[in-house]
Amino acid sequence: MDTYYKIPKRLEEYRRKLSYTQEQMGELMGVGQDHYQRVEQGAVTISYHSLQQIEEHGGDIYYLITGKQQNSGYMNMLLEECENSEMERMLLRMYLFYLESGLCKVQGKVEEEIRRYLRMAEGTLEEDTIWRGIRISEQITHIKMAETLEINRKRYRKLENKSISADAYLLNQLYRKFHFFPFQIFEKGNFYLNELNQLLETLPDSIQEEIKERLKDYICWMKREEPLQ
Repeated sequence: MDTYYKIPKRLEEYRRKLSYTQEQMGELMGVGQDHYQRVEQGAVTISYHSLQQIEEHGGDIYYLITGKQQNSGYMNMLLEECENSEMERMLLRMYLFYLESGLCKVQGKVEEEIRRYLRMAEGTLEEDTIWRGIRISEQITHIKMAETLEINRKRYRKLENKSISADAYLLNQLYRKFHFFPFQIFEKGNFYLNELNQLLETLPDSIQEEIKERLKDYICWMKREEPLQ
């Protein structure tokens, strides 16, 4: 079932929360009033640029797309200490590794749905784009990926090759079809780690603390502040 129609409603909700007129909200998003009115009516998709403007003004893109509140965790705080994007990717990879290890320790084996999510997450960190990362992890073709996202092949190839950026419709399709939301949508933007943070919270407190300490040690090692034990 298509759920995009809910996104303009959440956008309107956000506008009213700000006590903005449609004209003011259009200015915030970098579009004219007529265009914004069509966006709120669902006739026009929210563009990548407009999403970026919303985030830069404090809007919760995760909630806008998924309908769920974004909750920051310990990992979000550690990512703020990273000095560049490569450090961020390395830290996220290590987070995935420790999470899977912790889940295996508690459950004996990781549930297939969670394992699939973790594989997709790893894939998005290893490849040039999240789209290629998910496609490779799912072992499907360009054609199948385009069909799953319900877009034509030409548009999908441009998306994977970074010729175009994802709009709200594509992010909604990604979440709806693959149950996956990008860790980061915009360069130097917010990190959206709800799913990973929720997985961490399912572990016993002792394992959570162990993972947090190991992550803290790892970031210190990356900064060469102290040797990694």
